[in-house]
Amino acid sequence: MLTADLGGTWFPRQPIANWAQYDTLHLMTKFGPLDLVFAPDGASRGYDDLATAADGRQVAGSEALVITVATWERLKDASGRAKDLEHLDRFRESR
Repeated sequence: MLTADLGGTWFPRQPIANWAQYDTLHLMTKFGPLDLVFAPDGASRGYDDLATAADGRQVAGSEALVITVATWERLKDASGRAKDLEHLDRFRESR
């Protein structure tokens, strides 16, 4: 079963019939945690905004678009959520 952290969305391994019902999915994969945010703060057009500045990377043998660190920082700042700002603080302190 793919699971979420506390307060997240839980669902079985079978494909979700309607992903549009979710704003965010917090997944635990064999590669580690993966958050899918369908309309992130700071990217009003979602995927279309993020894909233009993303880098193509190989992930488990498949090509994936991955946002840059600068984009990640911008999105965390834009959310204004305490959790995201704490992530930014810890990230910046570790540099």
